Amino acid sequence: MTSPLRETTPTITAAETRPLGPDQKIRSRISLKDSSLGSCHSDESCKKYKLVAVRYFLDRPGYGLHNSAARLWFDPPPICKPKHLRDYLTVHRIALPGLLVEVYLDKIESFMSLDACEHCKLEWDFSDTTPENPGVLNIRLTDLEEAREEETISELDKLRSTTGMLPSRTVVEKSPSIAFANVTQVGLFSFSMMVGMETLNLTSELVPGSISPAYIETWGPFMFFVGGLMQLCVAIFQVLRNNVYGATAFFGFGCFWFSNGLIAILQTYVGVADDSAMTYPDDNWGHFIRAMYMFMFCCVLLLQTFAMNKLSSTLILLLSIKALSAAFTPWSNAAQWMQFVFGWATSFFAFYVFLVEMTNSIYHRDVFRVFRWSEESSPEEVFGASGRSGTLHSKAARLRQAHYTFNHVRKADQSQTCLSDETSLRLTQEKSL
Repeated sequence: MTSPLRETTPTITAAETRPLGPDQKIRSRISLKDSSLGSCHSDESCKKYKLVAVRYFLDRPGYGLHNSAARLWFDPPPICKPKHLRDYLTVHRIALPGLLVEVYLDKIESFMSLDACEHCKLEWDFSDTTPENPGVLNIRLTDLEEAREEETISELDKLRSTTGMLPSRTVVEKSPSIAFANVTQVGLFSFSMMVGMETLNLTSELVPGSISPAYIETWGPFMFFVGGLMQLCVAIFQVLRNNVYGATAFFGFGCFWFSNGLIAILQTYVGVADDSAMTYPDDNWGHFIRAMYMFMFCCVLLLQTFAMNKLSSTLILLLSIKALSAAFTPWSNAAQWMQFVFGWATSFFAFYVFLVEMTNSIYHRDVFRVFRWSEESSPEEVFGASGRSGTLHSKAARLRQAHYTFNHVRKADQSQTCLSDETSLRLTQEKSL
């Protein structure tokens, strides 16, 4: 007959937060003296190997050390480092991918993530453990995937999960998760077409009579619908996909085309501009200020592309030069020709970026190279970069993964007040028979 594992002292679960009394401590000790696992042929043979019980539980409501699972670790290293524990948990398929591993430390009566333990150079002394007096490691596992889903949970779902009640006259239907398609290609095509049509309209000013007056009548609706409405729709989808870069760019450009299209429609079809308005001087400085704001907006977008790829950097660089040239067109004919040249260059290159993004998305591979600035961290999309998620509210899982840093203090004070990077803190599990 095997005797059950006998806990000799109280335990602290994840749900318990009340402090212990001054005379209470968590004893890392269980008894396997009478069990078949701990039986040996002789007392001498029992002392030849060490034994540690690894208890682990999933961080969920109702789960704790009182209903944890356990594995026996035979012959652990006498001085166990976090790397040794990580290897053991990985081999035994306890530390599965997506789980945050935390170890309970008796000395400070708190859980600490395994990464933080490794950074602090913590060690566990199992040199005198035996089958009769094994050591104990308490492990808490947190599902990070569920933590990320919890960041997006609505207040209504939180109310239902905590109280089990719903507000009156409320009907909740659980909808399956939806994967939104990448529609940045549509926005890139719209951007390419609008810049090309804008440059074509500029041609009528540089070369009088080269463009038919009928083109002016169609230019306004194209700006309003193909430029403004289409890019705003694309921007909304980018918000749902957490594409912060694409959403910012398409919201900005979409509203810009909306405004210009509405002005052209009112002037062409409604006749807002009366005869007296024709005698007013041109608003050169107003045009300059608007163009400079657009130029600064492009510069901000250009700065972000250095975390993405060189195709996006080249596209926004061409657009920035075009916007800067447009600011000086009221006073310089050379600036108009610069806007004309870089306008067509921006339009053609934007169409090439549209081709690259569309083809690579459909074929699920890089048919065309995007020339990422970093092969490790740059996103796969040509015109997309995600932003930080869940930053408005603090979450338990994210707090437990907080980076451990040391404050640099004088060497004279390090031995008395704090730990340094060169100091190894050894926490010894308390032993009791």
